[in-house]
Amino acid sequence: MNGVTKMDKPVFEKSISVCFSGHRKIPSDRTDNLCEKLDAAIEQLIKNGKSVFMAGGAIGFDTIAAFRVLAAKEKYPDIKLVLVLPCRDQTDRWTSLKSLNEYKILKDNADKVLYMKDFYDVTCMKERNKYMVDNSSCWVAYLTSASGGTAGTVKYAEKCGVPVINLKKLPLLQSSLRKLSTETMPRLISPQKSLCLSAPTPHLPTSFV
Repeated sequence: MNGVTKMDKPVFEKSISVCFSGHRKIPSDRTDNLCEKLDAAIEQLIKNGKSVFMAGGAIGFDTIAAFRVLAAKEKYPDIKLVLVLPCRDQTDRWTSLKSLNEYKILKDNADKVLYMKDFYDVTCMKERNKYMVDNSSCWVAYLTSASGGTAGTVKYAEKCGVPVINLKKLPLLQSSLRKLSTETMPRLISPQKSLCLSAPTPHLPTSFV
């Protein structure tokens, strides 16, 4: 998918749109648990009427979240994955063949690809994050530090009144999801197969529900 450069108007309705943001470095021993949380959050948000999921294309959490959306499409084929990328040359300095391959798979399978800029500059990352917050009704984050780009974006989302689900904090996750729906959190989420991330999605532990 070639994608289009950012347009002034949102591509999808804000009320049905969700976006993701998190750290680039995810410890390998936390990947399985993070996939569980993502699958549960995505499933609940779909049941709450959300059908558009935006990811920023960065290495780490963005990539994992995007692949979990593609996995969810096996069960919910009408949902959309939208990649909101900072620039067309985002991967020019990437050296990992694995990351480059995952990036290509995501672009090939996304329903829409948007670019903030044609070429990298010092503002394109912040513009991408702002665009996603401004056009989303919910923000799913993986935030473990009070500083950095993810923390700054979460603060902006909270300032804008966009509900934030921080997957790092289970009590906060449960609380945020209850605010978004009167339904009870599902006790079991069906495993979904990732297209390229090898981590399986086991049954949710009872502590999560």
